[in-house]
Amino acid sequence: MHNKRVRFFITLFSVLALISEKANASERKEAFDGFLDSFRSSKQMQIRSQLSDSDSESTTEEVSEDSDQWCGNDRLPECFLEDKSLKDATHKLSSFKLEEQSTQGNLGVITAISSQESRILLKAPPAPATISVSDSEYDADAENQVTKRMPKKKYKKRLLLGEADFSFTVALLKKHEIKHPYFPEAITTTELLSENDLKAFYPESFKENMKYLQERGITPLFNVDACRIATDFNQRRFKRIHFNFPHDKSDYRDRTLPPLIGNFFLNASALQIKGDRVHITLPHPHTESREKFYQGYVYGIYDASYKAGYDLIKKRTFNNKRYPGYKHCITKKNESAKIAEEGREYIFEKKREAEIHLTPPPSGRETTYKNVSYNALPELKTDEDSSDYFSETEDISE
Repeated sequence: MHNKRVRFFITLFSVLALISEKANASERKEAFDGFLDSFRSSKQMQIRSQLSDSDSESTTEEVSEDSDQWCGNDRLPECFLEDKSLKDATHKLSSFKLEEQSTQGNLGVITAISSQESRILLKAPPAPATISVSDSEYDADAENQVTKRMPKKKYKKRLLLGEADFSFTVALLKKHEIKHPYFPEAITTTELLSENDLKAFYPESFKENMKYLQERGITPLFNVDACRIATDFNQRRFKRIHFNFPHDKSDYRDRTLPPLIGNFFLNASALQIKGDRVHITLPHPHTESREKFYQGYVYGIYDASYKAGYDLIKKRTFNNKRYPGYKHCITKKNESAKIAEEGREYIFEKKREAEIHLTPPPSGRETTYKNVSYNALPELKTDEDSSDYFSETEDISE
């Protein structure tokens, strides 16, 4: 360090000697200020470039935010920063001015010397701003800035069916928009009804949700039948398919829901491979007997999923606490069904190819209605929510 200090003073006084020749008192300050600003800008650009290079290699050195002393890429020792002789020399240097011709002629020499031998004190470049936005206080501008700084990752493609006014799609995105800003690119959201029907049945919520989705580059699809997705999305793969509270406005005694669920699973199987999953949400009665009745008799979900090649692997709570802003919509009515205020999300994983003529083995949980036995889903504990959004090479859970 002593040798470096000596070289610095040699260079400094060489500069003094150069700029003192043919100096004119009326022009010295302007020329010197121009030289110093030019040199400082050049050095700051060099520092920023080096910081940028180190960022790309994930080896950026930690820098104190309140530090104003930099010397090239290295921080100067405090004893050097407080050296009185350096301050005196800097003061003397500031009292000189260069003639315009002398400045232009000597600047190249000065720059060459300083880049090899000397180190000039520069104010540290401002540290990148750290943006912190809570989920409950969403700010679009701040979110956009966070997005620009986040590395782009690949997400699992998701198909959402029977979305009515699309409040679930919006709630899902809002829940993860800070940590997963590119998540919307993986979403395809659909509804059985036409756009005009939705405007008529859900005038306020539909308009608001559409605006939110379109601002994020999502264009909802209409007239999409969950029982025909193998045709509508031919040869497209969706690693995750969601269908919340499927219904056709029938009476449960008509037993039209079991074939609906069966056709849905068979169509989903055509768009998925082993390891892909179906998320289907059903009402959650508060007694075990009624839960088995809904699963086995009303929906026939165990038989439908098994024949399509799926096994139940997880069960989660589904309500507007988990997805703030979500509201269940009765088909063609702007109101919610009380029984759907608390649901269970059942997650099925594809384990084998579909066999529609296969007779499913007993599930271990049966329900009997009018002397007929029906399979309910196997018993599973309700899991905590998790984030299973990245592609298989970048999963952060499961």
